[in-house]
Amino acid sequence: MEDSLRLDLLNVFAKHGIVSENSIRNELIKNEFLELKEKGLRPKDAREQLSDKYFLGLKSIEKIIYEK
Repeated sequence: MEDSLRLDLLNVFAKHGIVSENSIRNELIKNEFLELKEKGLRPKDAREQLSDKYFLGLKSIEKIIYEK
């Protein structure tokens, strides 16, 4: 529930130009990464899958996932 609320708020902020569309994409990537890991996918495979899905390099995916 907390994740969906965060995404909803980011969408509202993006609509009003407060945050960028990349913020929404990054939050989606983080959520999908956690979901893939919960389903039993190895972290490396999850990162590769997200890299392909979002047309980003592995280093970019890692930066998005692991940045604080």
